[in-house]
Order: sequence, then structure tokens, then C-alpha cells
Amino acid sequence: ISAISPFLRAPFRPRHPQYLIFFVTDRCNANCSMCFNPPQDATRPQNELTLSEIEQISRSFTDLIQLTISGGEPFLRDDLAEIIRTFRRVSGARYITLPTNGFLTDRILSSLEKILRENPGAGLNFCLSIDGIGLDHDKIRGFKGGFESLLETYRGAKELKRSFSNLNIHTTTVLSAFNADFAEEVINYIDANMEVNVPEILLVRGSPRDPHALDVDLDIFDTLSRKVLSMSHRRASGLRLRLVNSLTSLMTDFLLKSERENRAYVPCLAGKKLVILRPDGRVDACEILDTLIPPDKRPPNLDNFSMGNIREGRYDLKAVLKSEKSRRVIDFIYRTRCHCTFECAIFASIIFNPIMYPRLMARFIRDHLFKNLN
Repeated sequence: ISAISPFLRAPFRPRHPQYLIFFVTDRCNANCSMCFNPPQDATRPQNELTLSEIEQISRSFTDLIQLTISGGEPFLRDDLAEIIRTFRRVSGARYITLPTNGFLTDRILSSLEKILRENPGAGLNFCLSIDGIGLDHDKIRGFKGGFESLLETYRGAKELKRSFSNLNIHTTTVLSAFNADFAEEVINYIDANMEVNVPEILLVRGSPRDPHALDVDLDIFDTLSRKVLSMSHRRASGLRLRLVNSLTSLMTDFLLKSERENRAYVPCLAGKKLVILRPDGRVDACEILDTLIPPDKRPPNLDNFSMGNIREGRYDLKAVLKSEKSRRVIDFIYRTRCHCTFECAIFASIIFNPIMYPRLMARFIRDHLFKNLN
């Protein structure tokens, strides 16, 4: 009951965000060609929110179900563990997702152990990015020796999992033009060599540094998604991971149908149940909306899709979401039936929309219960 009650209350609070993606830094020690963030010096913070500011912001969130800490490379922040502890203590964050390129092994494992030790009641998804094998991965990520460092980080996380049952190790592979020819080999490598709870494959999105990254056949993504979901079926243990597996399966179906037919398959709740917080305090409904809608296609009163800056709102998210600009952004998303390949937005639009629950349950029964009966 405790686990599902926030979902049951969600429809009665349609503009109460319970899914936060927080880009804690733009700094990164990699140089990925398919990344939609502009390159940043890894040694120089650029107007990042301080821990004191973040603590004030965390008071805006209650019943926070999902906290995703992103970047840049989030482990470049010295206070990463303190940021997570703050959201866990103040906002009640239940599930925490931490993506990383895995290159700073000692720093990552030290911080990860501290986070796990200080937040025993939170489910922590530790996501390692792997886009190639050996030199192919290093070339895509722009980091010499990156693949070996990634594997070393994985082995360290695997050891930590022996002591912390709330740790789930994931892998994330971004399908782009740079690895489309050998992405299946990457998936096979993960299947044969890595004990991960949830393998993921994401479709390159946004406005990447190299626009050629977007030249990917959707049929390839479809085939690889099915392969990865089959892996997840085999590896899923426990009700939660099995439910996540079916949720991913449904999300992927919506994503593919939406792209092929150029229409929305689920009403997008970005800006309502899901919000994006940037390192400088900017609040967005969606991390790629500005790249989806060119300036000549925007309404006259929307030169950009930022909902405001939480610093200007005195660190009160409610003040930002009640602004006229925020209202116009959310109205645009609703009125145009906005749709894209942003997986987190599709996830949120399913889990916080009761209309979707029968379809999710049907998928769960098909994927797990019916399969087990056979």
C-alpha cells in the first residue's frame, strides 16, 4: 500500500511533479558525438546550483517517486552524495537513478558506496553507459581507455551489490549512426559478460553535436529493443523489476508507433508530473522540446520552452509552475498533442495516468504471468 499510494493520489494532483530529472552539472570528462549537451570544461563549474540552494528546492517536492540525477557527468560534483541525501530526506525520493560514463572509477565507487550507505531505504539504479566494445566505445565517447575504465567500475559496483541489496545495476546503450552497425554485438556482449538487472537501449535524440548521429533506421531500433526486452524478461526477478520490464515494453511500443505514424499514443504529462531542473536553476517541461520545435513553428508568445528559473522563483517550484510562461508551455504540449522519443516523458505519462493502467496490467500478464503458465 505504501508503495502504490503515491500513484493512486497522482490523478488528484495533476500538476504536482513526482518525477524529477535534475541535471546537476553540465561538466563532463567525455566528448560524445551523439550528446545533445554542448561541450563543457570538466574542471570549471558554470553557475551551478549550490547544495544550500538545492536544499531549499527540495522542499518543493513531496511524494517524489523518481529522482534521476544527470549531467554532464554527475559524479564530477563533489557533493553528489549530499544532494541525493537531501532529496531523500526532504522530498522522500523513493527511486534514484544515477547514469554515468563510468570513467572515473575510484571517484564513482567511493561516492556510490556513500550514497548506498546513507540511503538504505531507497532503490538505487546505477546506469553504466556502453555504446561499443573496446576502441569502438572509446571513439564514440571521445575518451581513451574508457571501455576498460567502464568495466572496472562495473566490477566495483558488482562487489558493492553484495553488501547493498537496494542497488540495481543497469546498462544503457544509445543507438546512433555511430554504432548502428555493431550495436547488436554490444547487446550480446552485455548479455554474455555483465550481470545487470536491467539492460536498456535508447534512441539518440535532441540536437546532437554531430547531426549525423540521428541517421538511424527505426527498424534497427525496433529489432534491438525486442532483443533487449527479451534479455530483461530472463533477468527480471521480483515484482518491481518485472513491472518495470513490462512498462519498458509498453513505452517502446508507444515510442515506435508515435515515430512511425507521427502522432501521440499517450497524452504527455511533461511539465505536470515530470519536470527538468537544469544546473543553473532553469526549469523545463522536457529536455528536448526546444530542439523539436523550430523557432518558425512556435507560437508568437513562446520564443523558447523554458518554464522559468527556480532561482527567480525564490527556490519555490510551485511559483514557477504557476507562472504565465509555464501555463503557455503546458498548454502547447497539450494542445499540439506533443510527442517524441524522450523515454522518461513517455514513462511518466504512463505511470501517472490511470487510463494507461489496464494496458500496463495486460502487458504484465502477457509478459510474465501468462508466460509462466505456459
